[in-house]
Amino acid sequence: MIKIKKASRKDVEKIKSLWCEFIDFHERYDSHYKRSKNGAKAFGGFVTSQISDRNALVLIAQVDKETCAYLLARLENRPPVFVETRYGMIYDIAVSEKYRRNGIGEKLYNTAFEWFQKRKVKRIELNVSISNPVSMKFWTKIGLKPYYERRFVNIAN
Repeated sequence: MIKIKKASRKDVEKIKSLWCEFIDFHERYDSHYKRSKNGAKAFGGFVTSQISDRNALVLIAQVDKETCAYLLARLENRPPVFVETRYGMIYDIAVSEKYRRNGIGEKLYNTAFEWFQKRKVKRIELNVSISNPVSMKFWTKIGLKPYYERRFVNIAN
């Protein structure tokens, strides 16, 4: 049985471990995602700050009391040059490889969707690495549509 709950400070170490797996998975598709030496520690500090922020949502998923996934989302604001300035941003959904394709990511997303709805958010956004076919397939299945494309060039070797 999959249990979704809000993360607490005691969950940060497991979230950091899942983040490392998540980033390493992305690095397989794009070397840009290579973790820094202190990346996990810095991410842990960020997650800790988000757990206590009322504009953020940090969820964990557990199967048989084992934490196997997390979601990190926030309420964000655009500059006041747009009519709709407030939106929801999903930073990460990371599911440990052993637990993928069991509906865990979808349950995390649906819980975040409800959280955003309660806060009267009309639009949810996220960034997806187009070099990662697993992510692309997941977000397409969930029903998210592309609307923006970011380009880059490497200027140093």
